[in-house]
Amino acid sequence: SNVMDLYGFFLILLVTIDGSMATVPSNALVLYSTDTAPLARFRETTRRVTVGSDPPVTVTLEQSWDEYGVAGVLWDSATVLANYLIGPESTVDLKGKSILELGAGLGLPSIALSLLISSSSVVATEQPLGLPLLQRNVEANNASVEIHELDWARPLSSALATDHFDVILGADLVYKEEAFEPLINTLETLAAKDTVIYFASRIRYPKDRKFYRNLAAQGFHVAKLLYDKDTDVYVYKMQRE
Repeated sequence: SNVMDLYGFFLILLVTIDGSMATVPSNALVLYSTDTAPLARFRETTRRVTVGSDPPVTVTLEQSWDEYGVAGVLWDSATVLANYLIGPESTVDLKGKSILELGAGLGLPSIALSLLISSSSVVATEQPLGLPLLQRNVEANNASVEIHELDWARPLSSALATDHFDVILGADLVYKEEAFEPLINTLETLAAKDTVIYFASRIRYPKDRKFYRNLAAQGFHVAKLLYDKDTDVYVYKMQRE
């Protein structure tokens, strides 16, 4: 798709600008000029997304490609994941669950869940550069979301390492191969035997499937639950075997 090609172009451009993808932090939040983002939706400073049913909720999100790069805009995977979990056809029961979102970016899934499932506790994580934008979006929507810094390269150093989470979420985290191992290590650190993990991903390149194969090799059962053809996004469910 055109979006997939553009996304690949942005990542190639990063190599040109930075010299090496290895210099990018493990959460893959990077900065570059808005001139490299021809998609009009990424230039918008505000996005509004309606998710859920009975009643639905409209989440208003501030975004800034220029300031926050890939973590500062709304990707389709976040919308697909939120709708899968709390949309009108959802069969996922999250009432009373403790929920952790990795690489939350603008925070759409976390914010929507906290607004629609008040009995759940929701924690959203990002690396330091993305935290202010995430915090502003949480506050703007009056959402009850706890925000934490989390570096995938050092998950054991996080206060979250000793907490138990019923559910772990991730939207569009699987695209930078150098981050696969730190992300898997983070899941191994934070996921208990009974923790259920839901990831939404666009498989842009064959290497992206490698993440899920590697996770399975580390003792996680990986199941593909949904393919959304309109956005080319898959939803996966993972759990320790």
